[in-house]
Amino acid sequence: MSDPQVLAALQYLSVNPSIAPQKIGILGMSYGGALALRMADEKTYPSSSPSRYAAMAALYPTCWAFVDGPAAKSQVLSYPTGRPLLILAASKDDYDAPDDCQKVANRVNATRPGMAAVYMYPGATHQWDSTRGAISFSDSMAHRGRGGNVSVFPQPSVTQDAAARTAAFFAGALGN
Repeated sequence: MSDPQVLAALQYLSVNPSIAPQKIGILGMSYGGALALRMADEKTYPSSSPSRYAAMAALYPTCWAFVDGPAAKSQVLSYPTGRPLLILAASKDDYDAPDDCQKVANRVNATRPGMAAVYMYPGATHQWDSTRGAISFSDSMAHRGRGGNVSVFPQPSVTQDAAARTAAFFAGALGN
């Protein structure tokens, strides 16, 4: 998915009479998490679009891109929407430095205090919720864009906690 597809999904949902347009949230994992972060930036939305995602949750979202990578160079998150943002990150994520997601939240909160919250899972890896077992693969975007191997170790307890935190976040941000 790309920004236009994520925006098209929002527009589609917001005109459905059985959906409250002010209560549409977005959840993404990895690249999808990076897209969720992009939706937390006002300039991502076309000026003609009346709709905004009401809350964004990003699980292991390759935060480095928003610190000093491509998204940062494009000034993504320079104009935060002010809507709640949750980032769930892994301390042993082979894409990010351990403090990258906190840096993203700090930058957002400097403009919109209290908008972004981060929870770091100690010892967790990227794709802690993988159902494929322990795997390793190569990705050119790993290691803060330098490329290399990514190790994934499923952690059911982290997966359960992340699901509970995400559900509680959306319940609080969107209400009933």
